Amino acid sequence: MKTIVKVLCVAMALLVSFSVSAQKKEKAFAGIIKYAISYEDLDPQYKGQVPTEMITYVKDGKFRMDQVSPICTMGSIVLEDGSAIVLIDVMGQKLATQQSKEDIEKTKAEAKASGDLKDSEPVVEKTDETKMIAGYKCTKYNVTTDGETMEVFVTEDIPMPASYYENSQVKGVKGVPMEYSMSANGMNMTMTAKEVKKGGVNNSMFMITDDYQKLSTEDFARMLGGGM
Repeated sequence: MKTIVKVLCVAMALLVSFSVSAQKKEKAFAGIIKYAISYEDLDPQYKGQVPTEMITYVKDGKFRMDQVSPICTMGSIVLEDGSAIVLIDVMGQKLATQQSKEDIEKTKAEAKASGDLKDSEPVVEKTDETKMIAGYKCTKYNVTTDGETMEVFVTEDIPMPASYYENSQVKGVKGVPMEYSMSANGMNMTMTAKEVKKGGVNNSMFMITDDYQKLSTEDFARMLGGGM
């Protein structure tokens, strides 16, 4: 469980990093983006555990990402003031914690120290290659960090709110990621947008509801580390 959670956190961090460059002057997008998640050469021990879908909810400067697997759903909510909420539902056991802006910076620093999140400045190359993904024209970028190159297809046609993002990890990528591949903890995954829907997001999606047990950040991490 701890390995799976770490992979999900890195995936979420990367998506947030790309989205920072997506803000435009026109009215910001409010709605839902669904991604399919596929894996290459997945270790058999993780089959049935890893997420197969990611759902992004956006409304009024707030941003939520849920990663759904057969055994759990993990959500990450970014609020306008830079704080965040982390939710996890493991077969009906629902836990939540709220992180300050300072907590988030500490988590990023730990991920960089462990090598799960790259610390060096990436080299970004915009290509002429384009393709349609979920009905949107996307442009391919090659993002190279520490000798590793990742292909990212982004669209500039979905204006995302970015007021709560301050430090992009991938400067130079303009747009919302619609397809990208990443590697973490020996897992190679590809996320591809399959549906974009405007509207339909309830405000309750950005808060800790009564069916979740709220824990301190330390207790939350301890529960995850112990495999629930």
